[in-house]
Amino acid sequence: MAREIELRLRPSSSQNDAIEVIRALELEALLKLVWFLGAYSRNAHHKPQKIVGLETIEIARAMVKQAMEILSEWPKGLHRLLDEIVARQKPDASSNKLRAQFGGFYLALYRSFPGPEFEFLRQGFEGYLREHWTGQLAKRNRRLSDDVRSKHEWLSIIEAAKLLKVRVGKVKQYLSEGMLEGQLHVTGSGRSMGAIRRESVEALATRMQDYVTLKEARALLGTSRKRAYALLEQGVLRPISGPTVDGQTLWRFQRQDILAFNALKT
Repeated sequence: MAREIELRLRPSSSQNDAIEVIRALELEALLKLVWFLGAYSRNAHHKPQKIVGLETIEIARAMVKQAMEILSEWPKGLHRLLDEIVARQKPDASSNKLRAQFGGFYLALYRSFPGPEFEFLRQGFEGYLREHWTGQLAKRNRRLSDDVRSKHEWLSIIEAAKLLKVRVGKVKQYLSEGMLEGQLHVTGSGRSMGAIRRESVEALATRMQDYVTLKEARALLGTSRKRAYALLEQGVLRPISGPTVDGQTLWRFQRQDILAFNALKT
């Protein structure tokens, strides 16, 4: 920390000794950042920047040391801090809300460090979200970049249902059957929430493009509606979805199953 201050007070000092991620910060910005990171590293109180005993050398030195360790091991140092902050929160906090998981850190980060010189700080936080956040990122999270919101790895159950063009209950079924990867959790108010991995939704959506309705199956088979229903009742045509399978209105079949049956028929 002393070296970083010297580099800003004595322009002739060798810049090769600077920590790269904070090289562009002026002295005031640097001190503000060190206070912020040091306070959240040390204090688990609901007001982390209210430091008891800050006037003592022992506590002040510890804050500076912890902050500089974070900055010198960027972004891993920040990610360790965020792990610690999340661990401090109440176990029953909803994982669907950033403030519930990160406390005041989330708001303080975007309110107190909005300038372009702190872009690395915001990118570090959003990088952590990409790797570890299993909640959803919605339009209400307007402080986050469009990129992290649009490409976030996790979707809500409602978003997954819209992409798959099925009911929410069906998404939960897919999740329980292992067709989708994700998790369900219950909020403090008793509301059931879910986080579905985007990649698994996209993969299932691709597979579902090969699903055909009974009308489409009839066209592939070149058979009448009556004959198709007879095959369905006989168990020759095996639906993967429909009124007697999962309560869905339309019968759906695997295209390859219909084509295989058609090949046997000929």
